[in-house]
Amino acid sequence: MVDNTGVWTCASGALPATSTVISTSTYDIADCLVPLYLPQLPVDPTAGVWTDATDYNTGYTVYQEGGLTGRVTVAAPAAELDETITVTR
Repeated sequence: MVDNTGVWTCASGALPATSTVISTSTYDIADCLVPLYLPQLPVDPTAGVWTDATDYNTGYTVYQEGGLTGRVTVAAPAAELDETITVTR
């Protein structure tokens, strides 16, 4: 993030090295993004649920390859037609 010179700083800790669901019970990043960058986290329309920043499961996964300088991948594993949609940056 530009605010942190491109370094992810979040109370949840570093981005996970393996694919992990973004939710309050796994990798909880709501406090890092809501409401400063987003009014609420987006959720998968079939697999996600949002009550508030203390009770949610986006249905999406995230991981970072190669530590702090590696690429970040976000995926929607419950996409239509049994597809998984991913984006890596």
